[in-house]
Amino acid sequence: MAETFFTVGEGNPRAVTGIRRKADGTTQLLDQAVPDGDTVGVQLDGTGATRFLGIDTPEKSFEHPLGSGQGLDGPKWEQYLTNPFGNGFPVQLLEPPLLAHLQPRFGPGAATNHHRHAVAAGDSLRAAIQGDHVALGQTPEQFRYFLAFAYEVFDRYGRFLAFINRNQPDANVPAARPPSYNERQLAESGDLEKARNAVKQARANGLGAFDPADPLRFEAFEVRFLGRGEVPIRAVIDLSRDDTVILRPQSYFKIPNPEDRLFIPGEFVPLFAAKGWRLEGFV
Repeated sequence: MAETFFTVGEGNPRAVTGIRRKADGTTQLLDQAVPDGDTVGVQLDGTGATRFLGIDTPEKSFEHPLGSGQGLDGPKWEQYLTNPFGNGFPVQLLEPPLLAHLQPRFGPGAATNHHRHAVAAGDSLRAAIQGDHVALGQTPEQFRYFLAFAYEVFDRYGRFLAFINRNQPDANVPAARPPSYNERQLAESGDLEKARNAVKQARANGLGAFDPADPLRFEAFEVRFLGRGEVPIRAVIDLSRDDTVILRPQSYFKIPNPEDRLFIPGEFVPLFAAKGWRLEGFV
């Protein structure tokens, strides 16, 4: 089945849909599917993907900077993350402090380290979804996801951006509905503030990405900007501090713990500034 949403080049998401169907699966008549002159009921016939809000797990595969897409466990990625600056990354794009932060983590095993943590994250999510099938007594064909959207509905690849959970209209039947998958991938918690605290506990206990024997070397967004030959583009707020300072994109590492980083799209920075927030360098 084709993808419902797709992109053309670097453009915004596009979609192909049909005329909306009735509950019995038959197609609606146009007097039902076209309620007025600027609205039409549509049926999403293809497939799609949902990118979780509030979480960024390691990449299992990503387009290689030399143009040959492959998993992070492949030899080309292993070569690249051993020394990106000797393999085409334009080092002059990086400010010296960020360069100093990244450089010690390059070297043999960086790519396979990232891949191992990506596999573990995928295994965790699959186990959570399988557990929900069982808890609800549903088959995969019966199972449905519930999506809650925020400011942006789509990302640049035509994926939904949402908080996602099992669809359970009655939260107490047959079992209490758990936190969203977004939160469960961080920790079993009831809200994101508790999830932040649970991540700190995971660090203290050496769990997951904080495994002392093989901790995650690079954040997923670091692998992406290094792979693209680009620099970070989102400003960031330190949630652990009681101030009103917005750090520049290349200063994200000044906030040591990832759960304390709130990344801000560039178009929102002026809105924060209008409310009295101060930009790094202008304090």
